[in-house]
Amino acid sequence: MNQHKRITSVLLAAAMTAGLFVQPGTLSGTAEAADASYPVQEFRMGVSDTDRNINLHSGETGDYLSTQTQNGTAAEKWYLHYVSAGVYEIVSAQTGCIITNENGLAVMSPDTDGANQRWKIVPIEQDFEGYDLYYKIVSNADNGAALTFRDGSNSIGVESYTGADAQKFRLDLNGLEGFAAVSKVNGKLKAGTIGGLLGETVIVKTAADLVSALDSTEPKTVVIGADIDLGSQDKTKQRIRDDKTIVGSFDSNTIYDSQLRNDDFYGADDRPSQNIVIRNVNWVARTLNNNGSGVILLQFYGVRNLWLDHNSFSATFGQNKDNEVGKFVWINTPAANWSDGKYNGYNPDYITASYNYFKNRYWTFAFGSQNKDTSRLHTTLMYNKWEQCSRRCPQYSNGYDHNYNNYHTVTDGSNSNKSSQVIGGEGSRVVNENCRFEGYAGNELDPDRNSAISFTESGSYTSDSPSGTPSAVSFKNLGSAWTVTDCYSYSLIAAYNTKGTDVKAFCNAYSGCFSSSQQIKYITDSDMSSFVEKACKSGFLRSVNVGNDPVGSLKTGAEMDTAHSFVIRNTGSQLYLSDGIQTAEETLFRFQTDQDGYYRIFDAELKSCLWVTDNSKDNAAIVRLHTYTGDEGELFKFVEQADGTYTIVSKLTRDASCLGVAAGSLETGAQVVQWSCDETPSQSWEVSIRIQPLTGVLMDAAVLDTAYDSSWSLEQALQTGSLVYGDRDVTYGEIPATLQGAEYLRPACDSKNIQGDLVQITAKADLVLYAALDTRVEQLPQWLEGWTKTEQVLDNSKQVIYALCCRTVQTGETVTLGSNGQVQGCVQYTVFAVQQGLSGDVNGDGQCTAADAVMLQKFLIRAGGLTNPTAADLSGDSVINGMDLVLLKRQLLVK
Repeated sequence: MNQHKRITSVLLAAAMTAGLFVQPGTLSGTAEAADASYPVQEFRMGVSDTDRNINLHSGETGDYLSTQTQNGTAAEKWYLHYVSAGVYEIVSAQTGCIITNENGLAVMSPDTDGANQRWKIVPIEQDFEGYDLYYKIVSNADNGAALTFRDGSNSIGVESYTGADAQKFRLDLNGLEGFAAVSKVNGKLKAGTIGGLLGETVIVKTAADLVSALDSTEPKTVVIGADIDLGSQDKTKQRIRDDKTIVGSFDSNTIYDSQLRNDDFYGADDRPSQNIVIRNVNWVARTLNNNGSGVILLQFYGVRNLWLDHNSFSATFGQNKDNEVGKFVWINTPAANWSDGKYNGYNPDYITASYNYFKNRYWTFAFGSQNKDTSRLHTTLMYNKWEQCSRRCPQYSNGYDHNYNNYHTVTDGSNSNKSSQVIGGEGSRVVNENCRFEGYAGNELDPDRNSAISFTESGSYTSDSPSGTPSAVSFKNLGSAWTVTDCYSYSLIAAYNTKGTDVKAFCNAYSGCFSSSQQIKYITDSDMSSFVEKACKSGFLRSVNVGNDPVGSLKTGAEMDTAHSFVIRNTGSQLYLSDGIQTAEETLFRFQTDQDGYYRIFDAELKSCLWVTDNSKDNAAIVRLHTYTGDEGELFKFVEQADGTYTIVSKLTRDASCLGVAAGSLETGAQVVQWSCDETPSQSWEVSIRIQPLTGVLMDAAVLDTAYDSSWSLEQALQTGSLVYGDRDVTYGEIPATLQGAEYLRPACDSKNIQGDLVQITAKADLVLYAALDTRVEQLPQWLEGWTKTEQVLDNSKQVIYALCCRTVQTGETVTLGSNGQVQGCVQYTVFAVQQGLSGDVNGDGQCTAADAVMLQKFLIRAGGLTNPTAADLSGDSVINGMDLVLLKRQLLVK
């Protein structure tokens, strides 16, 4: 039940010593991983090509998963615990609980490191470009069992994998919109960018370690754990390879003078790197070269699927448009004559830059290609803040460009270097919406009306200065706009209003990198809805109807015996369940049926029952006896395992948690608690019947026939008319003298149907045992071997004749009686016990005298009875006759 997750770092020991970082595996239910030391990547699990995402049905432990359309709440957001290559735990951003396979249903449970809580996320289908679009999510313990959307009940099951659409899921990064997200391009669904989501997380604190981590070929999330200066690093060795996420920590996240790029400087590889995410990093240009220029901080050549999110970019030096020609971001193709010119024909595509803060540079951010291809470069820029950035904010060319809800402003009231902000260059198709400009009057929008394909504007506002009153941007559209909602949905914020919910207010609050997860917001978050002026909906994802079918019982419970007492022993410790603890001594329990396969577990006297303390659904809640109240915390289900043992699950948790020994202890006195099911021996129980013996004067009887034992009893003073069976209205006829007044077992007649041993008799005195067997039984049962068949018989009120067999039994001796030997056409045998007395002491006075001979003689002529008939059978043939009187007289003569 202990948690232990894996995170590696090239300097992990130093990071942990400094107390800077929390392992993702130690997150404990804090909403949206807020206690991590960096912004953990959250995502949604979209169902196939539909608009539904996996959601928590409720926030309760043990509840099942459902689906909803995107709602922006933490209930639809998830993050991963990396266990090993390709194996993960899927964690709810709302509760910290993880997806657990409970008997074929996906439910939410606390992390117990159970085998049913670990999943493989495997790509199974690619989009038209060859990028992973759909994934199957299968159990690591059983690769054939996959998460499955059940539309009838709107729940998520775990079923045999068949490749059905209901078993295909998208991984949609939280907050990601536009062309880098899942979208539709040319009528076809395109996969979203996920960066290093499926890889290991490493923390780096030096330039060398950063460069090494980014150059690895495995998917990886690289956390910036200290301020790093890349100014002295060889620019040819600063490669970002495929499937990487770079994310800045909340404490130290500045990178100085980088020249990171996604292709090999010398064109050594077949293609540039793709699928890259960069978040929450503070990028700073602070060094000028001999020509007076700073560097290009991020260079992307032929990149596809790129997301730049919540970053800050700044330069510490002044602007000189002629000499300082560096940029914050450059996205292009290499020129044909460059060292990496082999990529000249490989155009960038599917790019989103959102929630970034750009400050103080002349040549700021540019897109383009060094060829004439205009079919690529699908680009979305939104919610970015541009301060004192003079030109190319950004510049688009040769593609499809959606530029909306960006905020452009100046420092200290003006920008003496101001120039064209949003530029539509050669081959561009720009759709500009609801942007805000301050201090850039006349320079807001600048299409190349000779070479741009189209540039349209709507809803933007401008003013001469930050303190001026904004007015609508005056702009003549160029060409016809392409339709953004053919590709994706998006939300528009008013460029200007007086309610404090316009683009300026939003970008001032939420653009750039931050020092806590609470500051990082997306317009798609449910608590940001007050900013949205217009929701622009796209139908590129398919809508599906869901039903209200019952989700059903989570586990199938065993049918338990409610007629007997049981002991419950832990498989791991071999100790017995008691009142809140495990002990070496047996404690008897009785089960009482409730609804839907649940039982109450009472003590043997039915006075109190087991109860999860305070009706808690939490791990470690003690399970103890209390006075019955009817609470749900008293209800448990016995789930039988393949080896015949049981897990005992609680109804409170919808069968997600069960009874276990705390910490798997083997010690007497360890607490028994409720804990999420983890398939460990500490949660496995053996349930064994304990039948209470029937107690008599001469013998005790332990009935082994658990099917009919309730009809068995031990009776005294056998006589004509005594009831033969506990389940039949049948009486004895004439009783042989040797059995008159005997102690006897009254069995169930239906016990004749049971194969196997029926009863164990333990003598409390020296006895003669008699078994009365229906004469219609054709063959004596094997257990009667060694018994003496007498000449006596007895009958019952149904004219059934019984033959009598007998044997002697000494005090303390136990005799096991088996089955009836025959089922059809007969009745069950019965048993009698007569104490072995002093031979000849027929009057029972403890002596053998002439008075005994007189009593026996009177008995033989039917002039009286016998006080102790057993003592009269001196011949031992089970018949009292004249031979016994002769032997008694001889015995008296010898004396």
